[in-house]
Formats: sequence, structure tokens, C-alpha cells
Amino acid sequence: MAMGDNRTKLGAAVVVMVALTVYALTVAPGLTWAHDGADGGDLAVAVANLGVPHPPGYPTYVMLGRLAMVLLPFRDVAFRLNLFSAMCAVSAALTVYLLLAQSLGAREASRSRGQEIVIAVCGALVLAFSPTFWSQAIITEVYTLNAAFVALALLLASYARHGALRVEKALPLLALAFGLGLGNHSTLVLLLPSVLLFVWPRHHEIGTKTVAMAALAFLAGLSVYLYLPLSASRMPTPNWGNPVTPQGFCWMVSASAYRPYAFGLPLSYVPARLSAWAGSLLTQFGIWGVLLGLTGLWHLTDRDGGQALAEGMAFGLCSVYAIGYNTSDSYVYLIPAYLVFTLWIGRGLHHLLSLAQEREGHVSRLSRLAPALVALLPLIPLIANYRSLDLSGDVQAARYGTEIMLQLPAQATVISATDAHTFSLWYAREVSQPRPDVVVLDQDLLQYPWYVENVKRRHPGVCLPGDEHDLCDLLDNLVGDTSGGGPVYLTDPGEDFCERYQLSSEGLLHRVRLAGPA
Repeated sequence: MAMGDNRTKLGAAVVVMVALTVYALTVAPGLTWAHDGADGGDLAVAVANLGVPHPPGYPTYVMLGRLAMVLLPFRDVAFRLNLFSAMCAVSAALTVYLLLAQSLGAREASRSRGQEIVIAVCGALVLAFSPTFWSQAIITEVYTLNAAFVALALLLASYARHGALRVEKALPLLALAFGLGLGNHSTLVLLLPSVLLFVWPRHHEIGTKTVAMAALAFLAGLSVYLYLPLSASRMPTPNWGNPVTPQGFCWMVSASAYRPYAFGLPLSYVPARLSAWAGSLLTQFGIWGVLLGLTGLWHLTDRDGGQALAEGMAFGLCSVYAIGYNTSDSYVYLIPAYLVFTLWIGRGLHHLLSLAQEREGHVSRLSRLAPALVALLPLIPLIANYRSLDLSGDVQAARYGTEIMLQLPAQATVISATDAHTFSLWYAREVSQPRPDVVVLDQDLLQYPWYVENVKRRHPGVCLPGDEHDLCDLLDNLVGDTSGGGPVYLTDPGEDFCERYQLSSEGLLHRVRLAGPA
């Protein structure tokens, strides 16, 4: 494939303009809880303050997000990071387009080149408008950046396999992409067996120098994790794990707090998850897309069994990980699998059109109609998903944090027990409505010594309980007669609230006071 071909450039421009326009029309205007985006507040504060977000710290995301925040002078930080997610999604879709254009054009005559470009464009847009991918492209999250690294790794591996890029150049670039990608999301490692299978036919071209260069490039990419202790040494907000010590660094990078969720799904739930996984393909691509994808995989197996095995392994490993991950939002880990399936859809469509043209007898007429028919395919998910995914009017999360900060009296303490509320309050306090006098405590994080230490350093006047504590112990320290602090509020009181305290609703919060005499 000639990368400088004008039709290839035009197709790339169409993918970028169409996808970016749709994302810009549907992007959330600020912080949002939609599409399982509760972590957005934590990530946004980390980018704004150059802090350390939740494990594994996402240093690549934080640094690239900071660059995007500086380069996109639009409105608040959360909106800029929503746009950053959209740009990452467009990058992933563009790379899928290049993969399809390279795959479909490598063996075909130039007379059908225009049709191949249309198929590649439509395949990329089918991914862009699939509901899970689109949902993550318009909020502050790490998954579209991960998809961009997945697509880049597959593109470089494909170029190396088919000779579009010399192995001594492709392998170091691939290693660098892997190192940087692992600095965003550790699940990129699931792609490693597939990449090795991709480049295996060229293994005889890999010399000692190439291996050494690839190792250095990988370490250079992975060095982004040095950001964590450097940032933590400043005691920023947030500062998860305080990774200035070897113990804290390992706790962060290994994401040990979330390790029980990986392959932690009880066996009794596996059948339901498998059913949901199968249904998710229909949800993403419709019955037509699933049939085209299976056709594309079958044709690829017949044409290049090694590549089919490599792509099938990537699809399978990502699917197994997502199925076994014991959380309600594990479906987002399927995005790399959906990306691979989109490649099969493009190949399946190309194969069926080629067969139809060979048997038609009126090749020229079908050749003229085919691009128009194919161009309709991305319109199906676009129209079907637009209304349900559109977040252009979603201001609930942003309004929640801002209204609470405006409501709170001086020196107030707010205790939260959910990620959505905690991170929204962090964002409001630090970014959108700064209130340095307000203390925001997350009840669940108080089990970690690093969190208690962070709170004590930032708010030395706050008295916290010891290692063993519950909500009553915390309130005893904050509300009791010996406390000299300001008023205390809860966002999520729960049913097991302490009998010796009483609650009164004030706006979006619940004020805590000592109960009067019975």
C-alpha cells in the first residue's frame, strides 16, 4: 500500500472529520458520572495538579492529558479531558483505517483501490460509533487511549509482518509503544502474544542489535512510571499510595487493591457472563456486523492462518480477561476485542463484495454501487446510538460538586462513601470551585495508612481515628465535644448510622450533630 496515495489520505481525512464531529457534538460538557465515568473526577484532579490518581497511577495518561489540557484552551479541565478522550478515540479509529487499508490493498489491483478505501473508512467508523467505544470517547477515562495504543501496536506489527516497514525499525517502535502503553493501562500486556505471532515470520531478520534497541526503547517507554515517585514527593492532590517508597510504588504499579477482581468472578456467574459477552457483540455491531466479522475471520484464516491466529488470540485473551473481571463495568475491557473484530468486519465485507463482483457479470455497475451501499453501514450504529449516548446536556456531576462547595460553611468537613461523590467533590474543591478550607474525606480510603498520612499533612487540624475504625469512630473524633473543627456533613449516611448522632438535610448533604437527650 502506498501511504502517500491521495485516496488513502482522503479516506483518513474523512475518518478524522466525521468521528471528531460526532464526538464533539455528543461530548460531556464537564465532569460526568455517565457511562461508568465516576473515576473522571480523580483523573481530572490528577491532571490539573500533576498528582497521582488511583492505581496503577496512569502516568502516560496524566502527562498526555496535561499536554492536552494546555493545548486545548476550551472551558474547564474536565471538558478538555473529555475532548482528549475523543482525540484518542479518533486516533484509534484512524489507525484501524490504516490497518484495513493496508490489509485490503496489499494484494488487490489498483482499479478497485477506491472501493477498498471506502470499506476501510466504513470499518473504522463502525468502530467509532459502536456504543461502548463511543461511550468512552466522550468522558474523562483511560480506555480510548488504551485503544489507541492497541491499534498502534497492531499496525506496527502488521507493517513488520508484511514488509511495509523494516523489522529493525518496526521492532523498536513497537517496543516503545508497548512501554508507553503499559504506562496507561496494564491490560495492554494481553496483546503481547499476538504481536509476537505477527512478527514471527520475520524472526530471521531480527539481529542482536535490533533486540538491544527494542529493549532500550521498551525501557524508555516504561520509564514514564518514574513520574509517580517524582509527583508524590510534592504531596499533591490526589496522591494515591504515596509511591515515594518502594512499598508504596509496588502497591501502586501492581494495582494490588484491585487484584482480587482479576479472574475473581465466581464460577456460578460465568455462564451469565458468557451470555452477556455474546450479546455484547450483537449490541456493538448488530447481526449484520457479527456475520461480516465471522466471514472476515474465516477468509483471513484461509488466506493467512498465522495472522488469523494472532488476531484471534488478541480477541480471545481480552475477552477472557473481561469476562473474568469481577466488577460491573468490566465490559470496557472488551474494547480491544471489539477493535480486532472491526478488522474482521472490514475484511468480511471486502470478501463478500469481491465474490459478488466476480459472479455478477455486470462488474462495472456493481462497482459503482458498492461504495454507496457500504457507506450506509456506519449510519446504522450512528443513528441507533446517538440519542442514548449523547452527553452534551449532562451537567449533573459538575453541578453536584459545585453546588456543595458553594453551600458549605467555612472549615466544613464532608465525609463521602462512594467514588462518584468523592471524586466529584475532589474536583470541585481543587479545580472548579476551589475551597482550600473544606476537608473532603473518603470513608473507605481511611483504611489505608498512606491516605491517613496525606490527610494529616494537608489538614493537620483534623483528628482521625486509629487503624481500627468505623463511621462512629470517625464522627466521635470530628463531631464530639473535644472537636474544635467546623461542621461535619455526610453524602451517603447509610442505614447503619450511629444512634448517638442525628442528621438533618441541608441541600445535597446531611449535617451531623450530637443527638439530644432521649
